[in-house]
Amino acid sequence: MRIYQVELDSDLWLHERRGKVTGTKAKGMGYQARNKTKRYAEFYKVLAEKMSIAADGEDVRDRGHRLEKEAVGRLVRERSLDLEPEPGMWISDIDEDIAVSPDAYERVTEERPLPTWAIEVKALASEHHLRFILQHRELIKRPDYNPIMSVPCEQEHNYKDQAVQYFVVNEKLDMLYFVLYDDRIVFDHLVMLVIEIRREDVADLVRQQTAVEFEALSEINKLVKQLTEEHRADVANQKRVGRHERRSRGARNKGRWDA
Repeated sequence: MRIYQVELDSDLWLHERRGKVTGTKAKGMGYQARNKTKRYAEFYKVLAEKMSIAADGEDVRDRGHRLEKEAVGRLVRERSLDLEPEPGMWISDIDEDIAVSPDAYERVTEERPLPTWAIEVKALASEHHLRFILQHRELIKRPDYNPIMSVPCEQEHNYKDQAVQYFVVNEKLDMLYFVLYDDRIVFDHLVMLVIEIRREDVADLVRQQTAVEFEALSEINKLVKQLTEEHRADVANQKRVGRHERRSRGARNKGRWDA
């Protein structure tokens, strides 16, 4: 062992801790107790510290918007895609309360009024970005592999339903490019992962999700009607009470005047 003299909490101290298994990270170096095939988050944090530059304090939302444009631009160049310059929200023809907001999609023309492909970008923290890439590499080895399996689907990062929603809303959509992008990763081949999801990959999920949304919206609309009727009844009752109080005050005042 050697002792390295450095001021606690200084920039140099923080730099020297990157990529090292410290006391606070040690508990997460093994496999998860309930699943011996999965690692704890600290494992991927150390990996990411070795494979990426440190975050510079950029606002998460600002970074997401910046990388969304960067990822779309890179994918469009690499795949020679014809991009719609002014994307907008998609609203379903089946129900106007079913919608999705794509990050990017195919250019719309008179001959092709609906896009056949779209892009959804996720710019995650480096430890999560690398974790999902490694998970993807393991998943594609499975004989029953379906691209939707590679879309993160866990409590903190749950994007499967969002991906399926593209196909629910746009009946002409054939392909969704689901992109993980992190410009902090030092090796270019790990900066971007593109998961290509075709309609046939999610056909059953599209039917299920559509049915779920119809049922939910039906119940929501019933509740909106019920609560609106309650509000109107309450307003009408307040008006009746107000008229009664005004008549009562008028009668009392008339009695005083007559006296």
